[in-house]
Amino acid sequence: IVGTLGIGFLAIEVALIQPLIRFLGYPTLTLSVVVFGLLIGGAAGSLVAQRWPDGELPCRAAVAAACIALIGVALRLGLGPLFAAALPLPIIARSLIGLAVVLPLGFALGIPFPTGIRMARGEFDRFIPCLWGINGLTSAVGSIGAMLIAREFGFPNACLAGALLYLALIGLAPRIRG
Repeated sequence: IVGTLGIGFLAIEVALIQPLIRFLGYPTLTLSVVVFGLLIGGAAGSLVAQRWPDGELPCRAAVAAACIALIGVALRLGLGPLFAAALPLPIIARSLIGLAVVLPLGFALGIPFPTGIRMARGEFDRFIPCLWGINGLTSAVGSIGAMLIAREFGFPNACLAGALLYLALIGLAPRIRG
């Protein structure tokens, strides 16, 4: 499950960069907008998730995974028309639109991994360092996989692949503690 999170996160992140480069016109600015939005959104999602009662964690992790999948599909379908309509705007306005696209996704992406770590506490404390390692390793693999998918099938489909990995978590999250 932790591996799915790492691969899915990076697939979605990498897939967001290409359409935003075309929209913003500057690769460095695009990378800044995507990374900033995902980090701030992810931190906020993680902070909110830390306040949830332990008994609700599997259900809420499944809801977050569903939100990620829905946002991923929405981005797959709706970025082109949104960006085309906003292209005449100044770069600051386009940057804010890009940030507004990335922040909600970052918020949802910030929930599953910290929630999974909380669920592993207690009985599985000794495995928590391994979970961090697996997440880091699969994040690196996920970036390569996302680029391969994007090259062969297009960036929108790489985003969709990441969303589908999170969708797979919906069925798994309620079973983790059991």
